[in-house]
Amino acid sequence: MELKHMEICDLNDREFKIEVLKKLNEMQENTERQFNEHRNTIKEQHEHFTKEIEILKKNQIEFLEIKNSIEEIKNEITKNQV
Repeated sequence: MELKHMEICDLNDREFKIEVLKKLNEMQENTERQFNEHRNTIKEQHEHFTKEIEILKKNQIEFLEIKNSIEEIKNEITKNQV
């Protein structure tokens, strides 16, 4: 329950401390929830980028294989023309 400014003034020391502790606890829970959300988002992004990097590595290897094949064909053609 949210306390209004005047209600806070009417609280005794013990009640005030209890309300402050409740608010701090609420803030901590919100902070932990936000931290977990951010952590999960970062984890998902990391997994996505890791997959993308693997795909790029695979594509690079395939590209080099194709390039080498083309070079071999060019060399064969050149060799046969001489």
